[in-house]
Amino acid sequence: MTNSASYQNPQIICATTLEDKQKCIEVRIQVFIKELEYPPEVESLDTLDSVATLWLATCEKAGDGDDSKTTTIPVGTIRMLPYDDDDTVCVLSRLAVVSEVRGMKLGQKLVEAFEQGAKDAGKKAIMVQGVAEKRGFYEALGYTVETDEAYIKDGSPHYQFWKRNL
Repeated sequence: MTNSASYQNPQIICATTLEDKQKCIEVRIQVFIKELEYPPEVESLDTLDSVATLWLATCEKAGDGDDSKTTTIPVGTIRMLPYDDDDTVCVLSRLAVVSEVRGMKLGQKLVEAFEQGAKDAGKKAIMVQGVAEKRGFYEALGYTVETDEAYIKDGSPHYQFWKRNL
């Protein structure tokens, strides 16, 4: 884990502007393509943002050395998608937090913002297709694996998690 001490004042907003939505994509490219080395097609061929609700996490970052200027930078994102034909269910998708700020619980904060957005939208359940190595993270947040069998998605083992009765 890298030092997150120079990052402070995390904020999570619903990304409604084109600029904020682009920042969400940039975070996903940083995390999924550059850090986790997924194939670029994972993002370049994804067209689901047009039907999604996105949240963006930002932090203030203090300047290095003599540069004491603080800038706000995008550091995380999460996306809500519709679920098949059931408008009472939504899909939690593309949760990503850049490595520099891991340890600040931004993933948890993004999920909490997502869940509040789901409740506000009248959703009753959330489904997640999450990477197997994050099982403990999702279970700690109250999600359950209903079929204990991993499957391959984007080259990695995944589970389908659910949170019902929001």
